[in-house]
Amino acid sequence: MKVICDINVWYAISQHGINISSELRKHELYITNLSLFELISSRMLKSNFETVQQVIFSITKYSSEIFSQNDAQQIILAQKPDYIDSLALTQKDNIYKLIDSFCKADKVEDLDFNYDYFIQVREQETVKWGLIMKELVNELRINRITEYDVIKIRTSEILIQHVKWYLSQNSPSTIIENYFLDKFEFFLDCYSLYLLEFIKKPKKVFDMNDYIDFMNLLYCTNGYKYFTLESEKRNRLGAILRDSKFSDKYLLPNDSFIKEQINRVFQQK
Repeated sequence: MKVICDINVWYAISQHGINISSELRKHELYITNLSLFELISSRMLKSNFETVQQVIFSITKYSSEIFSQNDAQQIILAQKPDYIDSLALTQKDNIYKLIDSFCKADKVEDLDFNYDYFIQVREQETVKWGLIMKELVNELRINRITEYDVIKIRTSEILIQHVKWYLSQNSPSTIIENYFLDKFEFFLDCYSLYLLEFIKKPKKVFDMNDYIDFMNLLYCTNGYKYFTLESEKRNRLGAILRDSKFSDKYLLPNDSFIKEQINRVFQQK
């Protein structure tokens, strides 16, 4: 089975090896470029370089592939399988150059890329998406929209707007007349439940890590499952993933050993 692992799984693997889970040994493991971005844009990169580097080593050792396409490209490829743009042509090479730099470095200053830039981009994206979420939730509240089906439609519209913006910047000549988003049923369900959380809790704060975790669900298509250490007891995100009506189809269950390791992993991060 093909399994997409979130970044916390890769942290755990770096500490315990592939034996962290009897479940993981059965499958091909994958990581998205979103999770890789989450890793290299963490402030831990400066404060605890060796920990981040060990995660990179584990990714190179145990992952079958790093998905180089970003979230917008992932949606586009579901509509146009042959789609490619100038950014896509260099993405994979840039990712492996970045990983090679990590593998050769003895300390963070040895990295041959501007790591401060990635940290800055992440903070800017957090602000940007936080504002988008705030505007969207306010719109839903003002119109007293709390029905799941309506929110799911709005979530689909957000994805389409996101793709259209991406195409306008990277491939203006590409036109998609009709969007088919059925492949992304796990994402649409979970993100709609997430929006409902914001509607119910006005003071809830947007978290960029949540955004990346949810966007990772866009890659759960064509038989790919998702594996996470997020626990329903630890936070609401884990609960949403497991509350989804598609969790049995797309979510790889935690085994008993994983559950024992969750607290240790997060205590050490």
